[in-house]
Amino acid sequence: MTRRMQTSAASDRGMRQEAGMAESGMTVLVADAHPAVRAALRFALELEGISIRTVADIAELETAEPLTQIDCLVLDLALSGARELDAVDRLRRAGCDTPVIFTATHPGRGVRARVERAGASLVEKPLIGDALVERIRGVARRSSLAGG
Repeated sequence: MTRRMQTSAASDRGMRQEAGMAESGMTVLVADAHPAVRAALRFALELEGISIRTVADIAELETAEPLTQIDCLVLDLALSGARELDAVDRLRRAGCDTPVIFTATHPGRGVRARVERAGASLVEKPLIGDALVERIRGVARRSSLAGG
């Protein structure tokens, strides 16, 4: 992200706080191989008051900060090392119940069905508008209602 974008995001957060708009208190971990996608998601989510951590691959995800401190995982299905939904299976077996949202370009019915069976959600790329933010807030609400 450019310095101008960082300054703009910081300025916007300051204006939101002055206007009495509360920060969400949510923390999202984004795993995507593309630096530009990670930067764009950081910018967009921070504008919504969402804290964001980013990693570039599954190996980094598995060594990231404790996932108990993360409210939602956003994972690109095309990550190298992901073997599609294996990462979610490993997380669930390890006792991690953090909600997961996958992003994918042109996912077929089979991919959508596997994501659903894994108990995850799917947002199709390109990420246009507020679709991802709305999905993040939705899974966070469901998680908090379920006692997560």
